[in-house]
Amino acid sequence: MHQVTNPQHLSLIRSRPDDFMPDEEFAYNIQYSPKILAQACYEGYLPMATRQQDIEIWLLKLHFNRCIIYPLSDLHITKNVKKNSKKYFISVDTQFSQCVEKCRAQHDAHSECWLYPKLVAAYERFWNINPTGGAKFPVSFHSFELWKKVDDDRFDLVAGELGYVVGSCYTSLTGFCEESGAGTVQLAATGRILQDLGFTVWDLGMEVKYKYNLGAHLEPRNKWLEIQGEARKLKKLGFDALKERRSAYDVVYGKEEASKKREDLVKDEGSSSKRKKTDAASTAS
Repeated sequence: MHQVTNPQHLSLIRSRPDDFMPDEEFAYNIQYSPKILAQACYEGYLPMATRQQDIEIWLLKLHFNRCIIYPLSDLHITKNVKKNSKKYFISVDTQFSQCVEKCRAQHDAHSECWLYPKLVAAYERFWNINPTGGAKFPVSFHSFELWKKVDDDRFDLVAGELGYVVGSCYTSLTGFCEESGAGTVQLAATGRILQDLGFTVWDLGMEVKYKYNLGAHLEPRNKWLEIQGEARKLKKLGFDALKERRSAYDVVYGKEEASKKREDLVKDEGSSSKRKKTDAASTAS
């Protein structure tokens, strides 16, 4: 496993991954430098961590095959997911720390979570930095939050994820789900937001079956680096206008289409009510 000692080393490995990492997906670093974190994201690595003898070590993963949605017009959202989205609301960058804790709690239940304190502190340094986008910083970290309305004064956080932006590419790092179906709605709403804002690539990291249901496919490492290389040239996009909770139904359908769906639903319910009254009157006579 290659040790990374400076940001330039990451660029060198990226330029010749089959020479430096022919049989490996990980490089590592023990310095926890914000510059190395930002450069790793910019170069197409996925920053994780592990712990050995109480020492936290950064793992910089360059997958043999990357699971991505590209172009984002390939995003697929089923009718059931759209229907289920009615009871949820979506926001961005309002509960980064809470998303971290909920991710830890969920993943620690199965195995030790890789969101170690020093890594999270580095993420937080770039959380929502330069939120309107632009090139001031090459990377910014974000959280997507899915809420369920309990009553007029209470919303419960039931699903969410952490990720980061480089240019017009958004990378999902990890997530959590506390209610059946909520995670799929959160992913669908996230994908639609990325589409609407003009992102060109949604990087989903490692291969997992559910990602194919969203429209993802695998790209070999060199092809992934080519795609990510084009995306990083574009102006870094941001989520500054999305801090208020929005109806996940409106986001998934699009506001105008969601309004039309609601009108159609009211009409259908009205027609159904009339039929029931007619049937009841016929029975009575």
